[in-house]
Amino acid sequence: VTIARINGQAYAGGVGLIAVCDIAISVNTARFSLTETRLGLTPANISPYLVERLGVSNSRRILLNAHLFNADEAVQLGLVHKSVEPDLLDEAIENEIKSCLACAPGAISMTKELIKTVKEQTPEQNKIYTAKMLADAWETDEAQQGIGGFFNKQSPPWSK
Repeated sequence: VTIARINGQAYAGGVGLIAVCDIAISVNTARFSLTETRLGLTPANISPYLVERLGVSNSRRILLNAHLFNADEAVQLGLVHKSVEPDLLDEAIENEIKSCLACAPGAISMTKELIKTVKEQTPEQNKIYTAKMLADAWETDEAQQGIGGFFNKQSPPWSK
């Protein structure tokens, strides 16, 4: 899991780095902009990630005019998941990390692959893919340890 911790300004490629992270938490005083067009350039390398994260309509608005926006707008656009007061940033990041560490690492990896795959397939393909993914997950040692721990009221090894 990749977590973007934004504590200041993010411009151009910095915004692209945020877009490729799984989770993004920002201070509420942060500012963002895709400034390439002001420099006579285009945000070509990061555009696939930005369009995926922001959608086509928002990408047009943000990329075409080097729009400068704040943390609240970054949340509205879906670039950032949460903005907090600067003195709460470390706590917010720590909470995200704790949540991730409470989950099975292999299951997280499989879920990242699941997210990537289901967005590219048809609903019919996803019926087959997701059924197989779940069946495969049931067969992992992690699943056996997690389910066994649940029924025995014990924490699984990854959450200790």
